[in-house]
Amino acid sequence: MAVTGVLEIERKYDVAAPFELPLDGLPGVSAVDGPSRQSMDAIYFDTADLRLIRGGVTLRQRRGGEDEGWHLKLPAGGPGERVELRLPLRDDQEVPTELVDLTLARTRGAPLEQVARLRTQRAQWRLMAGDTAVAVVVADAVSAELAGELGIRAGESAGGRAGEPSGEGAVSRWNELEVELLGGRRELLDELEPRLRELGARPSAAASKVGRALAGVLADTPPADSASPPDSAGEVVLEYLRGQLEAILANDPKVRREEPDSVHQMRVAARRLRSTLQSFRPILDRERTEPVIEELRWLGTVLGPAREAQVQHERLMAELRALPPELLAGPVLSRVDSHLGAEYARARASALQELRGRRYLDLLDALHRLVEHPPLDGKAGEPATAVLPRLVRRAQRRVRRRVRRAVTADRRGAGGDTALHEARKAAKRARYAATAVAPAFGKPARRSARRLKAVQGLLGDHQDLVVSGGELRSLGMTAHAQGENGFAYGVVLGQDRAEAARLRAELPRAWR
Repeated sequence: MAVTGVLEIERKYDVAAPFELPLDGLPGVSAVDGPSRQSMDAIYFDTADLRLIRGGVTLRQRRGGEDEGWHLKLPAGGPGERVELRLPLRDDQEVPTELVDLTLARTRGAPLEQVARLRTQRAQWRLMAGDTAVAVVVADAVSAELAGELGIRAGESAGGRAGEPSGEGAVSRWNELEVELLGGRRELLDELEPRLRELGARPSAAASKVGRALAGVLADTPPADSASPPDSAGEVVLEYLRGQLEAILANDPKVRREEPDSVHQMRVAARRLRSTLQSFRPILDRERTEPVIEELRWLGTVLGPAREAQVQHERLMAELRALPPELLAGPVLSRVDSHLGAEYARARASALQELRGRRYLDLLDALHRLVEHPPLDGKAGEPATAVLPRLVRRAQRRVRRRVRRAVTADRRGAGGDTALHEARKAAKRARYAATAVAPAFGKPARRSARRLKAVQGLLGDHQDLVVSGGELRSLGMTAHAQGENGFAYGVVLGQDRAEAARLRAELPRAWR
């Protein structure tokens, strides 16, 4: 059964006692419908070391309420925003395979088990603007029981504090309030907050109910290895690596669900990680980073074919549709659509197979070890301002050499396409290096990254044209062999070659 998803935009508040919402005076609200009463019983699943909840992800089976079923909540970017993926209830307690797959990057293959059970008594009000429900307010009285060893650990961490679980089977209780938009204006949340504060509500520090229930266990976790000071070269690079690892983890379920641009974004994050480990080798332990660089290169090759098929499909369909109708003799559009559509389907299936394999999960394990136990070396502990500019400039000099080589090769008419592709890769690495140090260097680094992006974009467009040339020749020969008119393919190929020549001529000016 297909997983369905909704974007959840909400704010959570703590309240001292069961809450009743006044029926008038709420800004932006013409009427309040409710309260309705519900009882809910939810079992939460995670790995033994809580990898999901640490990543802002919750997985539960809930009975009762308007949307009972299996729920997987994933971070959606903005504060208070999550995507909730749903499946209906089933006869057994096993986590559905669809949700196991969508959490695989976070669990890294570790088994999912019951970690908590939460029972909730809910009062719910619908906030109306005319005839439209724009938000819902729920007041929850929650009781939470942690499973097995987690309950014991939470009790030990709580030290007997009131309202906290004190051991296996013990129950913690609290009251909370949630305000969730139902298609209303986002500003409504800001408009409602002062009134809710007047009524005694205070913003919650917990992002989820199960996060609050497990707070004692999470707080008791030993910290990762101490890194360098915040303004050190090592910490600047590490912070960037952490962000790109999180980008891979966030895009993984999107790739599995075939969300737009997800393959591209995941591939970019892998490239940024690899490029950063390469550019800042002098402050990293190569013995630990070199194997990871190779595996990140492998991940790029896993995702690359699907992305290339997407790019070429969009490019060629747009170019062909722009031709005058009289030049599109025969099934040109349908042939391109079916050919590249089939290429994408094959590449996607192959990528998904690899993303479910042990090699990918081992790579994620290795990346977690890098950020949790940093492989810092050399001058990593020195101030970023004393170490990083030299490394960024070295990456930029590499671009300069390769651009000069590409321009020379193009003038000689031999090996120009290959040299331009190498220049593009160097520009990309230098751009990522500048982006990585931007938090420490601000405007100069951002300006450098922006200029390198322009050069990289020009070279990327050229490489796309080189690839599309091969596709067009192949499509044209296939059409000819089957007695079809291949003229349209030749027209587009001629246009692409002219555009590629223009881009090559533009490169020296763009570089300057």
